[in-house]
Amino acid sequence: MKQGVKALETIAAKQFYVFNINLIFLFLIVFCLILALAVCRRLSKRYNLYESKKDTELLRQRT
Repeated sequence: MKQGVKALETIAAKQFYVFNINLIFLFLIVFCLILALAVCRRLSKRYNLYESKKDTELLRQRT
C-alpha cells in the first residue's frame, strides 16, 4: 500500500515538473512575441514605414 502511494506521488511530482517547464516555455514564447512586436513597431516608426496620416485618410475615404 505504501509503495503504491509513493509511486503515485513520484508520478504526480514528475507530471507537475513537466507541466511547470511547459508553462515556463509558454510564457517565454509569449514574452518574445510581444518583444518582437514592440521592436518592429519602433523600427517602423523610426524609418517612417508606418504613417498614421495615410491610415486616417484611407479610413475617411471608406466612410
